[in-house]
Amino acid sequence: MFSWLYEIVTQKQNDIDALKAYMYNTKAFYGVTIFRGKVIDSNILVQKKIVPVEAKNDEVIKAQQQLRDYIKLHNIRQEQPVMTDIRNVSKDSALVMIGIPIIGRGQTYGDIKFMHLPRNGNMLSAYYKGPYAGRQKVYQALKTYLADRSMASPEVPYEKFLDNKIPLTDTAMVNMQINIPIF
Repeated sequence: MFSWLYEIVTQKQNDIDALKAYMYNTKAFYGVTIFRGKVIDSNILVQKKIVPVEAKNDEVIKAQQQLRDYIKLHNIRQEQPVMTDIRNVSKDSALVMIGIPIIGRGQTYGDIKFMHLPRNGNMLSAYYKGPYAGRQKVYQALKTYLADRSMASPEVPYEKFLDNKIPLTDTAMVNMQINIPIF
């Protein structure tokens, strides 16, 4: 009788442990692996502008090339893959922000700005591999994760393209990391 009772009690405990493990497993609960870390990209050269929606892809290519030319001209080393925040701000205009993390400090020059993020800042991140349009499920998972934990972000998310290529269409295959600075 004692062994039967012990089995029931330990089984319930195992069920609770299994539920707890499930709740803490972001891949199982939200559909993507979400992890918390510190800011890695602290020195970033950025070009940011509002452009007509129909010229968005041309401006992305142009901004990335201008940043790469600046880096080459000033003999600066790129530290991490290219980052972006590209979104429509109205029906006919889009925000195009391209950033390249660098080693050391850069100088602001014309449209190219130097941005410094504190290395002790917190970051919520998730990886995504697939068609660029599919990244929306990751954004939704991150948004739900933040809401479930009553967390807030002082900034908009940004995308880091791990293959160092910015996609120009929703069908382009990407290997990316989505990052959200958090309090």
